[in-house]
Amino acid sequence: MQQLGLEVEVCPANIDESIVGNETGSEYVGRLCAEKSIAVAADYTNHLVVGADTAIEIDGQILGKPTDRSDCLRMLKMMQGRTHCVYTGVAITGQGRTETCVVETVVQLMPMTETEIDAYWASGEPQGKAGSYAIQGLGAMLVQRIEGSYFNVVGLPLHETAHLLSRFGVSVLSILNGAGLLDSSHGTDT
Repeated sequence: MQQLGLEVEVCPANIDESIVGNETGSEYVGRLCAEKSIAVAADYTNHLVVGADTAIEIDGQILGKPTDRSDCLRMLKMMQGRTHCVYTGVAITGQGRTETCVVETVVQLMPMTETEIDAYWASGEPQGKAGSYAIQGLGAMLVQRIEGSYFNVVGLPLHETAHLLSRFGVSVLSILNGAGLLDSSHGTDT
């Protein structure tokens, strides 16, 4: 959100993040991001509240955050050398409504040995990360290719978030320009 020039307050939502029924990864994150933004908006009625959630889906199975080393090994073994889908849901609640979007990115991880997976776990990075890796950190070395939004895999698709904000009257480019964060000399004759 700071890359969008916005000042934010982080307020964790206290919601049940269990998968409901036969939800797909897309349905799961779409529901969770809306529930998060609605729950927090109840305490911040005069604000726009952004909720987001990311999950990985492979072979119809939704992968969340690893519970321990063996869970991390299971996930990375399942995904290594193959493609999987990363879904991030973004919801904005405010002005009497909630709007959501879900973004999908296809990621292929490299083939890995158990020793490499163990070394990655030992780095501490997989803990707390959906699917047990972080593309913005050491996990970038595990990624062979992506199709779609890099920022989606990081956990917040910036383009789509800015578009949703614009539907609530927030123009990110205007905010950045007003703060002097955009170089206004581009596109002018000198």
